[in-house]
Amino acid sequence: MNLYTCMDALLCEMEDFVREHHGCDSPSWRSGDFAAGALLEFKGRHGDGRLDHWTVEDLREFLLGWFPRTVYADEDLQRDVPDCATVFFRFLAARGSLRGDSLHELEAACETLRGPFLSSCRDRSQWDSSKVWLSLIVAPPPADSHAAPADANDALPQRQRTVGGPRRRSSSASRAARMEASTPASRRTSPGLR
Repeated sequence: MNLYTCMDALLCEMEDFVREHHGCDSPSWRSGDFAAGALLEFKGRHGDGRLDHWTVEDLREFLLGWFPRTVYADEDLQRDVPDCATVFFRFLAARGSLRGDSLHELEAACETLRGPFLSSCRDRSQWDSSKVWLSLIVAPPPADSHAAPADANDALPQRQRTVGGPRRRSSSASRAARMEASTPASRRTSPGLR
């Protein structure tokens, strides 16, 4: 199955899980789709490709390495990511798909890594060049200054504060086609989930 088709199906299924177990006022409703999408993108394109196999070390690399280095997100979304990761792992466990470390170990790691994750996200020295450029495009520095604003998101309406904004409901086929175009051929398939 195509990686992005699998991702889209999981995210739609997770939406129902979040609505039922956490409600529409929760961080996982507000930011879960974005955070779970980032987790799946990390494993599918940059990790071992096993979307259902998570270890504390995978989570550590995601929270302290890949996400802060490559993903541009506002502070509200950043604060939600550890909670959303916990809900994502609970979702996988509830559907019988979670492999690797135990749910308890992953939940504990999400909480333990929260502070270091938020610090890493604020540390611009960890950002890769594409994230730096994106931050300047999304919120360019004032014309009379050579420094970026303290919070580059202040200039944006709430719905535009994350790259791409909220996920738009599109057919799996059209989303998969858009995403596949940016994926190297060697990473276009995924072993899927059990």
